[in-house]
Amino acid sequence: MSDLQEVLSDARRWLAAQPTPKEASASWYGFNNLLTFIASLEEDPSALGLERACHALGWHISDQYGAYEELPAIADFNERVRRIAKAMRRGG
Repeated sequence: MSDLQEVLSDARRWLAAQPTPKEASASWYGFNNLLTFIASLEEDPSALGLERACHALGWHISDQYGAYEELPAIADFNERVRRIAKAMRRGG
């Protein structure tokens, strides 16, 4: 399993383990941002695609900082993918 596939699997498993958030709550928006992030990574798994997805999710993370308790976990998925993109750029 590639590093990216591992992150995608971990993110899906993490989402599945979370209680369903109240619609329009901060958690609901955060979970939907993570789902969009996952879809973006699957759509374009190139280094540039990963960087773009990380950039977009990073804006949401900054905007919602401290708004809900699950945010650090979502930020961790973003950071893991950012490291993968950097490694791809270095050729590794």
